[in-house]
Amino acid sequence: MQRLFLLMCLIAPLSAFASDFDSAVNAVRDNCSLVANDLDSLKRMAGINTAISSVGAVASGVGLGAGIAKAQQDAKLSAIDNELAQGLTDAGFTIISDTSTAVDKIAEFLRSTELPNVKTAASALQDKRDKIIAKSTTLGNVRTGLLAGATVANVAGATIATNNKSDGLLWQDLSKCIASVKDLSNLYMQARISSDTTIDLSSVQDIISACSAVDRIDLAKIDGRASGATGASVVGASFGAVGTITSALANTQRIRNDITASGQTTEKKLNTTANIMAGGATVAGTTATIFNASQIRAINSASDIVEHCMGVLNEYK
Repeated sequence: MQRLFLLMCLIAPLSAFASDFDSAVNAVRDNCSLVANDLDSLKRMAGINTAISSVGAVASGVGLGAGIAKAQQDAKLSAIDNELAQGLTDAGFTIISDTSTAVDKIAEFLRSTELPNVKTAASALQDKRDKIIAKSTTLGNVRTGLLAGATVANVAGATIATNNKSDGLLWQDLSKCIASVKDLSNLYMQARISSDTTIDLSSVQDIISACSAVDRIDLAKIDGRASGATGASVVGASFGAVGTITSALANTQRIRNDITASGQTTEKKLNTTANIMAGGATVAGTTATIFNASQIRAINSASDIVEHCMGVLNEYK
């Protein structure tokens, strides 16, 4: 009877150890899987934001290109206007440049003359001018539309980046995962001390080795990249908003038809400002894209650690 009691005393701790190990491993699996899910959500949103910020950067860049092309058309238009004005001056007329349709009236006058050569040349010059105006107006509208789109993209990017950070739940899940791995490690040491041979300690050791790396996950790095993307997107949105307004104003009939020296200077300044804003929005959008991409890399680094941990856990029997 005493021998039987002694045998039961020896068996009970061993079976208790086995049960404790199963519970400890399951705790690691449950807690660390929550971290994996949290990181997947962050990575998905960072990917979406990278695409959005890329679209914003491209839109701003194309808008800048349209603005530069518009400036070239405006230079051609200015040359034609000067040619028309010079023709009238050579004919002995005084230029009145404070009306919005002065150049059109000059061309109309020249077309109405009875001299065939003058009439043909004036008509050709006016047709060329009309085509350039149409191109310039279209390019101005394209620039305005693209800058408006880039502004929307940057606002959306700033909103996503602001919210795509590790919240309290992720920090809590990560803390639980780390704590459960430590609990398993403590249980492993107890089993080693007790010389328990009924448990496959090598598989438990593999879990501890793989999952202890979770303690090295740096959520602050992930959040820092998100903050950088937020700041860049806000700057891009600001540039885009100012550029949109300036571009739209530069393309209005009132500005375009003011052929006075001050009017032409104002139009040139507005177009130059709009192009500068487009360039700034392009740089900011590109910077936001880089921050978003670097956040994805930081998340992937953390995810690789957790996925390796989960892979070893799934091999535990």
